Amino acid sequence: MSAIIENEFSLYIPSVLRNFEEKHIAEMFCDWGVIDRVDFVEMTPPKQNWVMAFVHFERLYESKNVNEMVYYLETTENGYIIEKYTDLYNDENVYSMYIYKNHSPIPKTTLNIHQLATNFDILKETTEQSLMEANQKILEQEQKIQDLRQQLYENDRIVRVLMSQKDFVSTK
Repeated sequence: MSAIIENEFSLYIPSVLRNFEEKHIAEMFCDWGVIDRVDFVEMTPPKQNWVMAFVHFERLYESKNVNEMVYYLETTENGYIIEKYTDLYNDENVYSMYIYKNHSPIPKTTLNIHQLATNFDILKETTEQSLMEANQKILEQEQKIQDLRQQLYENDRIVRVLMSQKDFVSTK
């Protein structure tokens, strides 16, 4: 029996068949540890048969294989390939799946969809207000720059006029 590592760990799968469900991903990674959740995310641009997946572990099992795989994923940018997994509805289609360590997992939330929407609205309003204030400050700064340029031009003109007068003493 393996011990349990009490840390959160997350995998990124850039391309998985759309018909896969959380339970199918859980079956693929059940030897790694206790899976907290699987997030499926549309690709950009969306693809008909493919989505991205993020596998979030509540904890990993303490075993030589898991430790080696975690170390490998943490020290390489190339990821790891799981070969020869099949389409759930067509055993004739065989695929390979790349997996990477997710270095910036989205934390789990206990908020419901309405609370998330409200928080999003508050964030949007705050961001829009900050953007308006920043744009106003930019306009004020641009006006100040324009005024200073005009003042510099006037000072330059006065210096040229003064230098052109006959009684100006040149220091050569």
